[in-house]
Amino acid sequence: MQTTTTATSKINYAKVPDVAYGSHLVRLSLREWMIVFIIVGGFLIFTPILWGVLSPFDRVNDYRIPYELSNDYWVYHRCCAAQTKEKKILLIGDSVVWGEYVLSDQTLPHFLDQTQGSALYANLGVNGTHPVALAGLTKYYGRAIRDSRVFLHFNPLWMSSPRHDLQIDKEFNFNHPRLVPQFLTRIPCYRATFSERLNAVIERYIPFLSWVNHLRAVYFKDQDLPSWTLEHPYTNPLSQFASIGNDPEDALRHKPISWEVNGKQTQSFPWVELETSLQWEAFKQTTQTLKQRGNQVFVMVGPFNEHILDESSLATYRKLKVQFEQWLKESKIAYCVPEPLPSPLYADTSHPLAEGYDLLAQRLYQTPAFKTWLSM
Repeated sequence: MQTTTTATSKINYAKVPDVAYGSHLVRLSLREWMIVFIIVGGFLIFTPILWGVLSPFDRVNDYRIPYELSNDYWVYHRCCAAQTKEKKILLIGDSVVWGEYVLSDQTLPHFLDQTQGSALYANLGVNGTHPVALAGLTKYYGRAIRDSRVFLHFNPLWMSSPRHDLQIDKEFNFNHPRLVPQFLTRIPCYRATFSERLNAVIERYIPFLSWVNHLRAVYFKDQDLPSWTLEHPYTNPLSQFASIGNDPEDALRHKPISWEVNGKQTQSFPWVELETSLQWEAFKQTTQTLKQRGNQVFVMVGPFNEHILDESSLATYRKLKVQFEQWLKESKIAYCVPEPLPSPLYADTSHPLAEGYDLLAQRLYQTPAFKTWLSM
């Protein structure tokens, strides 16, 4: 009986086919993997393009990127491409260009158009883009800005302290961290994890990822899909796309009140030196990036609210202005450093009110360097 059982056992094992071990139920050949790669690659490439077709960039004059979309770099890329195609004069900068205390039809681009009597200027200002962030925004998401006339603004506020210049060692939250250098340049206050840094770098080269962030910003209140569905368990996510292409409405960010109303107190600013400034070095990189792409660049420094500075800070700032001008001259970049506006026309340290933008536009058209640049 024992012999029979052993024989039967041997016979049963002999009938089992010889199959190579593997953890996957389905195995793909090299040809099948190539097909998968083509399908996935096509989806990643063409989905953002198709979405752009469904929501064409058809904006009226005085359009500016809504404040709620300040971190939406996919929209910024589309805006750059559309305005460059229209042969607009592109105004690039931070909230001073964008218009922190005014509506979109009260900004510097609007009054430049009004003074000229035509619709030549496009507002590519983005709220919070300090020069280090602006360098990344221009390099990676402003690739469409080529062979154009570019009006580049430099706001000295970003050099008014080591904190504004991102030089302090203590970590703090600053604007647009995904745009700053992630690995090659050390920013002392920036402490992102390796995965966060790597994700920011990959997003710069894969438009699909910036498009996904666009969907989050516009349709899901900056949340990813799992987080959003937890808060809206009975809502169909597809219903959020009913308003494809509709931007948030233009609205005032702050009451347009002169800084003088709040007490007119002077302040002391611990300015950083030009040689050690991270923000100034990044600004220089932006000018070089734009020039390398065939753009004719005009730089405006300020006008900073000098009325708010105490005597010592004002003396330091005036020395910095001389250094700004010296570098711009040596670099053969058209520029102007306008005189400060009347004190009541500032809302704070650097942002003009509507009347200030109007006066600034008029002064620019009276500046020989600006008129020469326009005629080029």
